[in-house]
Amino acid sequence: RDCSKDSRYLTSVGFVKEENLVGKAQFIFFSSDFRIGSIFYFWKWNKIVRFDRFFKNENDNLKRVLGIKNRDDYVSVYAKIIHEDTNEFAKNLILTIGSNEGVQLGQAIVRNNVYLGKISEVNLFSSKAMVITDLNSRVPVVIPSRGVNAILKGNGLGGAQLLFLPQNAVFENNDQIYTSGSDGIIKEGLYVGKIVTDNKKDIKKRKYSVDLGFKEHQLNYVSVLKVKK
Repeated sequence: RDCSKDSRYLTSVGFVKEENLVGKAQFIFFSSDFRIGSIFYFWKWNKIVRFDRFFKNENDNLKRVLGIKNRDDYVSVYAKIIHEDTNEFAKNLILTIGSNEGVQLGQAIVRNNVYLGKISEVNLFSSKAMVITDLNSRVPVVIPSRGVNAILKGNGLGGAQLLFLPQNAVFENNDQIYTSGSDGIIKEGLYVGKIVTDNKKDIKKRKYSVDLGFKEHQLNYVSVLKVKK
């Protein structure tokens, strides 16, 4: 920015109109504190140059503000599925671990780093997990290749759908979907599935569906992801 003002200065710059947005900064290449001195004062670089900001993705700052955990802030606990509590619209799994193993509400369950659902009920030696296909399931996700965030909702019929997509969002077959971690509980970057589209030439008429990264009948064991203490 070369010390220029941006939208954080609402009275002099303000918000940028959507039609004027052409891209976004991906990382910080160089940063210095001009209040201490010019970057030409190389003998003061240890104070002027902010080396800790080099090549930092702006998302790192956002994570600190929102309290979002990094990938290495989690540990997994192995659990066996002892029962499936299902009906026409619900899909729940009963697991062999509970609060005795540190299981808490909202924690993600995974298999091979694929997001399956989250803990919805906890007992001392057992817990219940709501599978992502459950009609009541909601999880914040991101499609990195398109820079789009959304909510993935279970449809109760063995699948899921994307909600709250931008009006101008366009996807292609096999665009991958991951957990965004924006809720501060579910680990960021867990694979969820991929986009399937009918590939109509008229982009406005395209319809999208989600091919989840797991098959329900293949579930015997899962892992529960816990935040490290």
